[in-house]
Amino acid sequence: MMPWNPRNWVAEQFKNCKVLEQADFPGMELLPSVTIFYDQYPYRIGIKGNRIAYDIKLMTDLEVFLKTNCAGNYRFQSTLRNYYLYLEYISDIKVLNNSTFIQENGIKDLFQSYTGPLSEAHRDAIIGVDSKTEIRQNKYFGKFDRKLTFSSYHYNSLEVSDFKRRLKEVSNFMKENLNEGKEYMWYKKYSMYSSNFLYVKDAVWQEIGGYFLLQFNDIVSTNVKVVPPSEVI
Repeated sequence: MMPWNPRNWVAEQFKNCKVLEQADFPGMELLPSVTIFYDQYPYRIGIKGNRIAYDIKLMTDLEVFLKTNCAGNYRFQSTLRNYYLYLEYISDIKVLNNSTFIQENGIKDLFQSYTGPLSEAHRDAIIGVDSKTEIRQNKYFGKFDRKLTFSSYHYNSLEVSDFKRRLKEVSNFMKENLNEGKEYMWYKKYSMYSSNFLYVKDAVWQEIGGYFLLQFNDIVSTNVKVVPPSEVI
């Protein structure tokens, strides 16, 4: 049984989502997204304020407007530094952007940026049409541009003892051939109940990847390479 890959589901769900175009949002800062937020929302509006400092009345008015005028799902999220509104449909961003009520009430003055896919190639990359790429501004831990995921034994056909043995075989192979910490690193090595991650420099992967997959492809859930947004926008 092949491991379930959530990236395949995301790719199917959002393969036709629309890209943000500056002509539709004159004067607004458009930012490239690096993912489908929460695997549900392709778009995000950056709002002035944070978890502590925000305009309660205007945010209440905004939520009432969303409930009565927008077609898709939405979600608010705040931190000590930021306040965000996540949206399912680009049509809802356009409704908010062009609404007389939103403008006259001062709500639009709170909108700082719109984030989403900025080209079809960008969209295809973030939804995982090519499951071997992941859009990220920075490399993993600042230096690794490839990540392999080994799901817990619950998601493959191996018994727990066999799965643990196979992970140790992977670890031995890496240790015998590469410099741990410089050319690769583990996260959650040997965990049976959650995913294990192996980070590798892509230049190293080009040398060992073919042989590695011949030996260990049965336990690899995902194998992705970092692609910066500038390469697909």
